Amino acid sequence: EPTDKETEIQERLLSEIVDYRNQLGLDGLPPELEWRMQTDDREFNWEDAESRPFVNDLPETMVSFGIHAQDIAQTVLGLRAKHFVWGSEVDKDYPLSFEFNVGRRVIHLPINVYRDHVLRSTTGVITHEAVGHATEPDVAENPEMPRKTYPLDVLIQVEHGKWRAVSQIPHLNKDAMWYPEGLIMPHVGRELGERTGRAMYDNNHDLLASYFDPESLGVVQNEVAKVAEARGVSTDKIIWTKKACREFGARLIKLKQQGEIRFSGDLDSLYDYNIGILYSREGYAELIEYSLNYPEKIANNAEVLAGITEVLSAIRGEEVDLSSLRQQISTPNQEAEAAFEKEKPLRVDDIVTPEERAVNFEEQWYQSFLKGQIREGLTLSSEQRTLLDLWAKSGYIVFQKYPNLINSDASGYNVDFDPEWMHIWETRDIEFAIARPIIVDIMGGADRVKHHFDWIKKALGNLEKFTSSQEFKEIPISTQNQ
Repeated sequence: EPTDKETEIQERLLSEIVDYRNQLGLDGLPPELEWRMQTDDREFNWEDAESRPFVNDLPETMVSFGIHAQDIAQTVLGLRAKHFVWGSEVDKDYPLSFEFNVGRRVIHLPINVYRDHVLRSTTGVITHEAVGHATEPDVAENPEMPRKTYPLDVLIQVEHGKWRAVSQIPHLNKDAMWYPEGLIMPHVGRELGERTGRAMYDNNHDLLASYFDPESLGVVQNEVAKVAEARGVSTDKIIWTKKACREFGARLIKLKQQGEIRFSGDLDSLYDYNIGILYSREGYAELIEYSLNYPEKIANNAEVLAGITEVLSAIRGEEVDLSSLRQQISTPNQEAEAAFEKEKPLRVDDIVTPEERAVNFEEQWYQSFLKGQIREGLTLSSEQRTLLDLWAKSGYIVFQKYPNLINSDASGYNVDFDPEWMHIWETRDIEFAIARPIIVDIMGGADRVKHHFDWIKKALGNLEKFTSSQEFKEIPISTQNQ
């Protein structure tokens, strides 16, 4: 049982966690902490993990990167690193992914990581994944996950440090957290801006009214009027591009966090989910990365650095010095460097792993599509072949004018593709229609073509509508394709 003094300290920390969340427009304690405070904690023991071996299951051409990841995790997290990070491997389903698998507690590295990186250049992203995402309390303590990761007293300290740090995100310079392709503030702003903009565009007053409390609605409508005035159009003629949605959403976030407006209904849920999850996960991981690698990007924000220090000190059970940790991980250790040199002769073009071979096939299929062709070897009906031919040719026409869509994923977040005459929901349709993962999946076999046949029809319709527009016809072919 905690002493009276310990109870007093915990109550103070819990109260401050609520205060930090209030600064972000969030109410109460984080759900995972509330859940843990209601569960039996007596059998928790995380010391058992100290004897767990780190399993470096990477191909022989990139073992050094696994050694580097293990060293970073152990340097930053100390003896308890093995509790959070169990190994490194290539994701068999997504061999180009660079991410932390929180369920299996392994860091996934891209099969060809050595072609784009030396060890040192992966330090930031490894810190982000194998320290940041690996120690996320909201994932680790989620009741749907198979196990708890922190003793309750440590969890409270970690949550306090985390929310102390992420509460500063709205105050950080825009280069740190507002870069357009980011997954934190721009993502939330874009979502909020699109919901509001779509309701305005559709003249759906009931939906718009459901998004805000009555006192806030007039403030929001005035903000929309300002957007229209700046563009020289009426409010129903605003083109809600990605940029327009992102900027308007940013304004809504600022007004909410200043207490000038209140969300309700679906918009309130959207805000709580996105801010809660993105700040708590992606925001937290980014602040871990910045604090341990390039604190100048966050202007050495004292509250952020103090919060991250709290987190790491609580995990290690001892006070940490961020400057010392930063220095230690800035240079790969000798074992990793030696392994990297030893691997160089193995990295020749005629030695291809099964995972790389799969990636190479997918690249060939994708390159065919970029040329307006479908790959050879597909057994298709005449109807299927005609449809795929038209789809590929339409994609080729778009790529000729928008090469920045090459290699786009299916997220709809490509900030380089934002035609000024198209709403964000129309732009997203075009991105989806020629997103690399979807193309590769469909080109995987005749069964995939059959499965996606109706989707391809819809995608082709969106592409043909886009390419037949007068605005598209006036766009010159990119110099990259001349």
